[in-house]
Amino acid sequence: MFGVSNANEWIYIGHAGNIQRALLDCLHDPASALMKKQPRGFVFEVCGETRWVARQDKLVLEYQPAFKGIHAVPGETPPLRSRRRREGRYGAE
Repeated sequence: MFGVSNANEWIYIGHAGNIQRALLDCLHDPASALMKKQPRGFVFEVCGETRWVARQDKLVLEYQPAFKGIHAVPGETPPLRSRRRREGRYGAE
């Protein structure tokens, strides 16, 4: 599990088998929606692959990031999904 933040909010919460690769993928495009939020912080938490989806969902509900990782195959970088676009249906995913 990993999260990206700036001084005002959590920008992204997601999971990946290779956190370094996933983080670099998320930060690669300077024109991306994530980079427009000016990320400044990064945190990670080690947990087993079988707990990724449940843990991500719990952290997303608790911290309400602007984006979350879409549930993906372990070892692959999940794409970004905007939380703001899915208001109302968000908790049912």
